Order: sequence, then structure tokens, then C-alpha cells
Amino acid sequence: MSAPPPGDYHVHTRFSDGEGEPAQCVERALALGLPEIGISDHLTPSVLGAGDDWSIAHECLDEYVGAVRAAAARYPEITVLLGVEADYVPEAEDELAGLLGAHPFDYVIGGLHYVDGFSFDDEASREDARWDDAASLYRRYYAL
Repeated sequence: MSAPPPGDYHVHTRFSDGEGEPAQCVERALALGLPEIGISDHLTPSVLGAGDDWSIAHECLDEYVGAVRAAAARYPEITVLLGVEADYVPEAEDELAGLLGAHPFDYVIGGLHYVDGFSFDDEASREDARWDDAASLYRRYYAL
């Protein structure tokens, strides 16, 4: 029998585009035999529609932090890390830095889901004309 993986650090809950409470995710990790889990809901700057169903609403950040920390306290037999997947937008660097600096995150996953305002990783955008030159789109992605 092989050892369980070290953990899952890309877990979303009802606070963004996932389902369930942080404690439910921790319970699932325990059932899978994971020694560690990181909850990392999407955190987006206002320009991307923070608080939409795919991002933590900024006014709910304290609730999110509290829910993850409560799950960690409830299940001491597993390491529970508090994280976010922070969506990068060049014109919102200061806002994002403020949000990240105001909370005790254990880690941050850098996310880039928009290229010049275009949600290029949304399956609904696959027919968009910008995909006609995929190489340029990806060059811009990597430049950002």
C-alpha cells in the first residue's frame, strides 16, 4: 500500500466556487487519510467582481478566516492551512496587497484567470475570436 499524498492545497468551499463548509472539506480529507489540507478559496479584486459566486466577498473575509480556523481547531489530528487563490490583475495590485496583508494566510496561490479583461480559461469563451490566435493569448498570459 502506498503512502497518502502529503495533502491537498487547492480546495474551494461555499465561500467561492466550491461546495460545503471548510469543516466538511477537512472531514473528507480525514476520510481520505490526508495528513494535511489547505483551504484556498478564490479571492478577487473588485475590478473582477469580488463577491460573485466564484469569489469570496470581501465583507465575508473575516467569516471565511474564522470558519477555516474553527475547522482547524475542531480537527487537531490533521493540519489545516488557511489559504486563498488570489486572482492577479495588474491594475489592482494595491487592493490585492491590502486584502492579503490584512489576514493571516498561511499561503497564497497566485491565479491568473483574466488576460486584459478576457476570461480566457472560461469554457464558455472557447468560441471567442481571441482564441483564433492562441499563441498571442498565451504569450500575454505568461507576460502577465
